[in-house]
Amino acid sequence: MAAKRQEPLSITAGDTVMFTRSLGAYLATDGFSIVYEGIGGGSKIEWTSTPNSDGKSHDINIDAATTTGYAAGDYDLSGFAVNAATGERFQFYFGNLNVSLDAQTAQGNAVVTTHAQRMLASLETTLEKMAQHDLNDSSTEGVEFRRKKLEEVRGLRDHYLRERENELQAEAARNGRPSRKKIRLRLMVTNPAGGVMQFGAGTNYDNLPTP
Repeated sequence: MAAKRQEPLSITAGDTVMFTRSLGAYLATDGFSIVYEGIGGGSKIEWTSTPNSDGKSHDINIDAATTTGYAAGDYDLSGFAVNAATGERFQFYFGNLNVSLDAQTAQGNAVVTTHAQRMLASLETTLEKMAQHDLNDSSTEGVEFRRKKLEEVRGLRDHYLRERENELQAEAARNGRPSRKKIRLRLMVTNPAGGVMQFGAGTNYDNLPTP
């Protein structure tokens, strides 16, 4: 299997990680290697490159035995070009890495929901309780205070809804399925009789002008 040419956005604990990175300013032939550090997800992730066969690029090859120890979660992944001979270090990459649970070795009752899923469930429960309080409370001041809090909770819920949608899009892309992302197309055509006709979202095709 050919190695990818970029950093992964997600991996599964227990899988082999393979990719190649080309950095024109930090060539292996000039003494540079690259190192990735992942933090924040419950484990420490450290990847170090070896020179590619072209003598310039950098290969990352992390075996399954190493990734088995990674805790599932979201990590901040930073990439550095390092020259041991000169002591130089340059950061060239920063991104998010999601590590999924290894279903082959996980316990049957393991928690597999994401942070966004858990927060959405909690926020929905909170919204239901707040709405019930409004129905039972005749105090104008009390209701007004809770309505302000309600707006804050709804804002949080909308944030995690977007985060969950991004997770679903990433999951679909990993599995070769449509990304669920809607693409709006607008086509503008010059009308021979004058003016411009627009085709796209909201166009009524039954009432188009005729030349």
